[in-house]
Amino acid sequence: MNSDFEPLCRMIDALTAGSNCRVCIQNVTGEYNSIISELPYDYRFHVGPVCRISKASPAGMRLCANCKFNAIDHARQKGGIYTGCCEYGLYEVVCPVYFGDRISFMIFVGNLLYDEAKFSRRAARSAQRIGVSAEEIFSCRDMLCPVENGDFGPYLRIAELLRSYIILLYSQLPENVRHTDRSCRIVDNVINYTNENYIEPLNIRNLSRIFYVSENYLGRLFKREMGITYAEYLNSVRIRLACAFLKDTRDSVLQISERCGYENVTYFNRVFRKITGMTPIEYRRKSG
Repeated sequence: MNSDFEPLCRMIDALTAGSNCRVCIQNVTGEYNSIISELPYDYRFHVGPVCRISKASPAGMRLCANCKFNAIDHARQKGGIYTGCCEYGLYEVVCPVYFGDRISFMIFVGNLLYDEAKFSRRAARSAQRIGVSAEEIFSCRDMLCPVENGDFGPYLRIAELLRSYIILLYSQLPENVRHTDRSCRIVDNVINYTNENYIEPLNIRNLSRIFYVSENYLGRLFKREMGITYAEYLNSVRIRLACAFLKDTRDSVLQISERCGYENVTYFNRVFRKITGMTPIEYRRKSG
């Protein structure tokens, strides 16, 4: 682990010791990644017990991703820290970290059980939407963090302390990193985000919500810098991964298409053939 930023991990450990609350620090724009790049996976992505069940299916992954996009939108509208409820009826403190006038990081302190009735109702509905049993979701009940007496204060303080520390780490970055013209880096940031989150429902509209630019501007900028559209780039990333899965696993074509972020296997087959010149089955036979 990078010794400069290891204290951030120790701070999270200390703040959450003895609690089932979960801390997640997500890099919204891809800038200043060195601040959290050395954090364990569990501190950079939602990995609570209900999150793990949801993200095991493509439909659940899309549900969680859309929830994240909505949280970012809401944080921008609110301008500061707030408490919200996810699609499964669990609560979390959402704390944006601003560098200048833009949200660069989002701190989530979640896995919080505040309203039992809402959890039962929303969890059952979302379980049906993603094709898992409600009982599987409800089995996580003992791994949730109850909000005692309806007091979110301890979790708000956790988020505020982490925000202050991240801002301190930002102040220690080299001057040239902190003041690089963002327009020169946005395509690199989009690429980094795509490579890490390719299974999400990515498109220019969702990315424009993350990167604070218009859809038209982002589309034009990406095409100018990369020579291809964003949709073409995203497909190239997903199909490259699909080729590796076809070669190295015995997963079905349907399973691989879902792992690579495609909702429709027919569309996946069409894109795969367009890029590689053969069907997934033909590619697997040739690679074998």
